[in-house]
Amino acid sequence: MWRQVKYLQCRRIRFVYQSRTSSSSTVGPRKDSSKRKVVETESKLPFTIPLQWSRIKEKINFEQIKEKTSLASSVVDAIKYGGNPQSRRDAIKDIISRTIMSKGQTQEEMGLLEAVRGLTDAAKQLNTRFGDGKIPLSVVNTPGLHYYLEHTESIQTPTWKRRKHLFCPKAKTEAVKKVRQYAHMTDIAYLYTRTEIQQSLDEMTRKKLLVNNGGGGGVWEIIHSDMNAMPGKPAHYFTVFHPNDNTAPEAYLVIRGTFSIPDIITDTQLDEVPFYDGSAHSGMQSSGIWIAEVYAKTLSELENVKRSAILNKPMKVKLIGHSLGGGAAAIATIHLRRSGRVKNVECFTIGSPPVVSEELASECADYVTSVVCDDDIVPRLTRTTILNLAQQVSVFDWTTFLRRDLEELVQELQYAVPFLLSSPDTREKLLKVIENYVLVAFAPEKGKTFADDKKESVFTENKLFQPGSLLHMYRTGRGFAATWVRRKMFAEIAFSRTMLDDHFCEAYVKAADEILNG
Repeated sequence: MWRQVKYLQCRRIRFVYQSRTSSSSTVGPRKDSSKRKVVETESKLPFTIPLQWSRIKEKINFEQIKEKTSLASSVVDAIKYGGNPQSRRDAIKDIISRTIMSKGQTQEEMGLLEAVRGLTDAAKQLNTRFGDGKIPLSVVNTPGLHYYLEHTESIQTPTWKRRKHLFCPKAKTEAVKKVRQYAHMTDIAYLYTRTEIQQSLDEMTRKKLLVNNGGGGGVWEIIHSDMNAMPGKPAHYFTVFHPNDNTAPEAYLVIRGTFSIPDIITDTQLDEVPFYDGSAHSGMQSSGIWIAEVYAKTLSELENVKRSAILNKPMKVKLIGHSLGGGAAAIATIHLRRSGRVKNVECFTIGSPPVVSEELASECADYVTSVVCDDDIVPRLTRTTILNLAQQVSVFDWTTFLRRDLEELVQELQYAVPFLLSSPDTREKLLKVIENYVLVAFAPEKGKTFADDKKESVFTENKLFQPGSLLHMYRTGRGFAATWVRRKMFAEIAFSRTMLDDHFCEAYVKAADEILNG
């Protein structure tokens, strides 16, 4: 091997020498060309090879070689005949998991897979309770979820999203400014102390993030704050903004959501209860009624006092909430309006889950606005959507995707570690063994499946919806856009890599900023 390297080095030296010599006669004096010749020759002498090897050695990733060697050993264990069947199964599991990990999805999908496991657990309980066990949920597994994610993302492209919003009315700039302000305020609700809340509100004023900045500023007055959440009693703060000009003050009751996506998934399994002319989510109905009863008298008195004090202009009273807090805010607003105790109250929800029946959701469209950021999973979480997602994953054939990745994997291993995988038919042996294993371990159950009963199922239609008018901020491929949409836009879970990140308040702020600055 070293002789070949030296030979090639010498051939390269002669080639460089001849090229330099032939070109020197036309380019410049012979003396200068000879200097160039000497320097070039000295830099390419064979005895410099050890130095070059040391440099190459520094660039070799021995950990990667070790990883590929270990993976190749698993391939050998999987395709060899005889031996312990359990060892073969373990080797196959190792190959499948490493194949998925090699796609670069490990870290970024940890939170996603955790949420999906929560969805799967919820689906199993709902399947037993409402679906009579019709969904073959035993086939909902990590490899299937990974490849189903790849499948859905290949469909839900920015072009596809733009087409779905083609005939939806575009939101005006003022509406997007409200999203940015209220998303900031709901993010502040996740702070722990009154001092932190006050400082963050003042910073919003300094950065001119308010829709109505009071002619250049104003003062925030925190009336009350309770940041210790309890069952049925969400954390919240109540504040009034006093503008510097003659515009009317604005009162904000801001309700915190939950810190945990699995908690939201658990809450979606609760029953609906009667609520005025329709029904509501039982958990958020109790939270919303509690908020309304606690603040009804205060809001009414504050509204009446300020109405006569500031040029007879009515005070604006708004309830704002993120996630489950948004659902509670919507319930409280409907209750305050229907009871007639606070007539001027409005509501703005950020990433709220579906909380009321369709008739109530439409009835409150004049005073409740619900905002959704792209693929945010929470506004799409209902019993129906969870079960439908589980059904779609369970019948999805992902073996074609796995075979594609395994072919690429074996080709790479045969190149990287040929001393372990020298046989030309290694790939076909591996594919045959793994396919047989996959079909046995993960194949859909034989006989009647959920897909056969889809039209007759009791969970094919949503019973709860997002309240009020719906504003959707979605990715266009060049940034974000905002349009007013119909409720059917969120009838299914948008299974994507960003469906969790899109739920955070920061995602709403960022999307609004991109729209306003775009």
